[in-house]
Amino acid sequence: MRQWRSGSKQSLWARPIRESEFPSLVKQMVDDGLVCVLVETSKGYQWYIQDYPLPPSSIKQVWGLTDNQFRRLMDWVFVNMDVIQWE
Repeated sequence: MRQWRSGSKQSLWARPIRESEFPSLVKQMVDDGLVCVLVETSKGYQWYIQDYPLPPSSIKQVWGLTDNQFRRLMDWVFVNMDVIQWE
């Protein structure tokens, strides 16, 4: 699991991700080579690493995100898609 935030990892439940933490998380994802592309599918997006498509479950597992945290991240990404520097 990627270490993208500070603080204790020992908890009975997932800590909420503050909106101020999303830019840092997305920057680290981009630095790792991840790209999110808007597509015409039921989800409306597709994550890629290089040219290989990744399912959301892989993103959640590697970055230690719960379903709710990933949903909030995607909401933030959709709103800020034009500001994010995808490489």
